[in-house]
Amino acid sequence: METKDWTHQVRRAMKTARPPELARTTVMLAMLFSVAVPAAALAAQAKSSALAAAPAPPPQPAAQAPASPPPPGPATEPTQVPPPETSPAYPPPPPQYYTPPPPPYGYPYGPPHPMHRARSYYPWEEEHGVYRPLSLTLAVGPGMLIGPGERDLALSYNIFRLGIGIIRNLSLIISYEGAGTNSTNPATGERSWLSQNQWIFGLQFHFLQWFYARAGIGPGTVEETTDRFFFSNGTSLTYAGALGFEFLQTEYVALGFEASASATHYSHETWETIGWDLTVAFY
Repeated sequence: METKDWTHQVRRAMKTARPPELARTTVMLAMLFSVAVPAAALAAQAKSSALAAAPAPPPQPAAQAPASPPPPGPATEPTQVPPPETSPAYPPPPPQYYTPPPPPYGYPYGPPHPMHRARSYYPWEEEHGVYRPLSLTLAVGPGMLIGPGERDLALSYNIFRLGIGIIRNLSLIISYEGAGTNSTNPATGERSWLSQNQWIFGLQFHFLQWFYARAGIGPGTVEETTDRFFFSNGTSLTYAGALGFEFLQTEYVALGFEASASATHYSHETWETIGWDLTVAFY
């Protein structure tokens, strides 16, 4: 840039200078040019040397590959943490048992058996009484068998008596009963067994807690049996009745005494039975 400036100045001076002065100017310019050119060369060399001596920029670090995971080591068992210390356990409280309410009035020893305390919706029933949904009664005792030419002591029996409760103190009765005795057959003169038996269908009513009355009707027959013959007057209608007293009543069994009687009218004769029996009833 400096050389160009000097050249421009020389050309301008040569255009404006006069001939005598042109020689001096030319000489002076030549001298200045001889000095300026080496100076410009030295400045350019110094500048290039300074650029060469400047330190190079540091190299960029190379990108590192991702590190591979370390190889798996031997499996280790999980560390077991001991349970925390607890205070000593106290025994559980005693169980709470249900205490039933006190029994109702009239039952000082607890409620009676369900068969005895079954409630009904009939207003005429008493608060307390005898109710047996199903019962079986057996009876046996001394008696009498009365008929034409016969008035003998006999064995009175009740083979079975089935009772079905209708309401409190009232039951439907189905029984097979009778009386029998040893006798002599007037036709053959042989020893015989003479008996009057009947099926009775009726009702039994407990008019008091311990007392009851029974009445019924059904078919009856009188029979006589010997070693070789069997005699019968056929079947006729029998009327029967009884009065009883139960001196022991428990939840399932009752014991008592009973007085019974029956009468059967046949075409030409009438037979009667009387019994005083010991009874046992299961329910």
